[in-house]
Amino acid sequence: MSTLLKLWIVCMTLVVLPWKAAAGVADSTLLTKNFKFKDGIYSDFGSFQRNNPVWSWDAVSADRVVSWNKNTLQVAAIRVKEAVTGQDSLDMSNIWGLCVDGVPYIRLPDTLKRNEAWVFAALQVRGRISYYEYEEATTELLTVKAYNPVTGRPFREGQVPREKLVTRKMMLDFASGSRVPFSKDNLLEWIKTDEGLWQAVGEIDPGDAGRLFKSLLIFDDRNPVFLP
Repeated sequence: MSTLLKLWIVCMTLVVLPWKAAAGVADSTLLTKNFKFKDGIYSDFGSFQRNNPVWSWDAVSADRVVSWNKNTLQVAAIRVKEAVTGQDSLDMSNIWGLCVDGVPYIRLPDTLKRNEAWVFAALQVRGRISYYEYEEATTELLTVKAYNPVTGRPFREGQVPREKLVTRKMMLDFASGSRVPFSKDNLLEWIKTDEGLWQAVGEIDPGDAGRLFKSLLIFDDRNPVFLP
């Protein structure tokens, strides 16, 4: 084979390979932080990754309530309109998530059921590291004292339970489906492939949620995900 022919083959390879790679990306869709998924019901994380719901809303009827201000969705039951498989209602415990108007909602732990309805939280950020949050009712004990009206001194005290709402902030790994609390340590663990950003986050105060959140967004911008 002549030298010129070998040179021509090498040049053509350098041209064709990048073109094929670009074409592969062009066939995919970039997952942005506000990306709108297909509406419907996702049975597992895999179907969500593929943006391929197993049930459309046209095929079912659901008792659902969307709370836009709290980014939550409550669903009591989902029934199949034409139960060709003999299944007239879906097992809610086997549903990974739902999508309404392009916004995906992830099912929360069973302990957060409200009035027999299952609770789902909106993925407020979609990307390699997705983000969501929800409120959970917790009980704390408050110490209450009874005072002597004459002396003004406490003569009895006891503990009274009081319920309060705590905001849980969570991260979802789009590659594995893992979920962990949103914290500096967990964020550092998930962004360690980005050395520069990892070092910058290491300097952030653990209580500075605003800067940590911005760092999450930066990581997603630097590490894009493409949907099939």
